[in-house]
Amino acid sequence: LGNYGAAYYTLLFDPRVHIGFIYRNNNFQNYFFSNNTIRYYQTRKPYTDLFYVAGSKKEQSFRLIHSQNVGKNLNLAVNFKRIRSDGWYQKQNTNQNHFSLSLNYASPDRRYFLLYNIIYNKLQCAENGGIPADSVFESGIFKDQKLLSVNLSSAERRMSNKSFYLRQDYVFGLKDSTAKELNKGSKISYSVYAEDNSLVYEDKDPRSGYYANVYGDTLKTLDSTKYYKVENAFSWKLLENKKDGTRKKIGVDAGVKYQLIRLKQAPLDTLLGNIILNASIFNYVNSDKLLCHVSARYVADGCNQNDYELNLNMKKVF
Repeated sequence: LGNYGAAYYTLLFDPRVHIGFIYRNNNFQNYFFSNNTIRYYQTRKPYTDLFYVAGSKKEQSFRLIHSQNVGKNLNLAVNFKRIRSDGWYQKQNTNQNHFSLSLNYASPDRRYFLLYNIIYNKLQCAENGGIPADSVFESGIFKDQKLLSVNLSSAERRMSNKSFYLRQDYVFGLKDSTAKELNKGSKISYSVYAEDNSLVYEDKDPRSGYYANVYGDTLKTLDSTKYYKVENAFSWKLLENKKDGTRKKIGVDAGVKYQLIRLKQAPLDTLLGNIILNASIFNYVNSDKLLCHVSARYVADGCNQNDYELNLNMKKVF
């Protein structure tokens, strides 16, 4: 819909259902680092990846990835991304900075595992409201789009997101004298996730005629929302058992998650919560068999009570 770093709208259908508290769809999410996109590394030597692109309209994209092990069992990784673009029209500039730090640890006996990350995303994006009429563009009078007038001259959007995640796993199982790995039986996991979000829309000239109505302050619009979310999750999973070359045919996992949310949007300041149950069943099979995974999630109590999600995934390897 515009230059690099601007809001986007995917044309691909996404069948995934998200339950629990969701404040809004983030039309900048693909630029952001998130807990679901963080990668954890194991490197024998330090690894660095640098990427830079410069475009004709003051477009700049820079990315840095650096990972290295501290000893045999601990790895640290740093990600940094910067996006800047001036745009083709007036008031279309974007400016984004994204940072993440992650680490992962595995105990020498391979029973205890830890994952941790912190993330910071910041975005500033001008809002021009589009051009007043398509006829101005279609007439071809102006060869440079920067000369075309736009509906908004003093509006911008600002977003920031800060989060951290900590997950700990402990594997139960027996290890014989010849095995290099545990003959795994089951795993318990505990995780905590917290995020702080700020959304601001500001227009220093709300009386420009673009808005159908202006409420409150007619000299300056400053609409802000903040919300904080904390999640605690506990789960148990039955793992594959490779002892004597055999494999379990059925795997099971189950868990519970508690969400606590504080939402602030003047004059609103409220606390919300959810208790989410999840379970899945799947099969461990050889490559010449059918793979099947069935999962379900249900909000047992809270502001999204009775929301549910069912998934069935099947794969046949030929």
